[in-house]
Amino acid sequence: MASIKMRAKTDGTVTTIKALISHPMETGTRKDKKTGEKIPLEFVEMHQPVRYLKKDGHYFACTDFRRAGSKDEYYDVDFWVDEKTGRLKVTDAKIHKVPINEDGIWIQVPRYTFEDMDFEITR
Repeated sequence: MASIKMRAKTDGTVTTIKALISHPMETGTRKDKKTGEKIPLEFVEMHQPVRYLKKDGHYFACTDFRRAGSKDEYYDVDFWVDEKTGRLKVTDAKIHKVPINEDGIWIQVPRYTFEDMDFEITR
């Protein structure tokens, strides 16, 4: 939970407000729902295009993360986003592809596919 401490000072014409805001910072660690492992991840990029899933009315964004401190150990993380309230809100996140080391080379192995999904490409 965030907390805010504020102080105001005025000279009669100008008021200066200072705020000290504390917030539990994002650690970058994600818990793998399948294995229970806590994985420290660093954001790399978001794939284009974003897709709109017709069945449930969510947008779908695919991203790449790298295990913190690794050069080649990539995770493909998918985010489901909803805008029903007028604001974008992430409703789910799943690790789509996991890195597997085969003979000294990191490859991504999918946990699920998107066959039979009806979607539109957005920009």
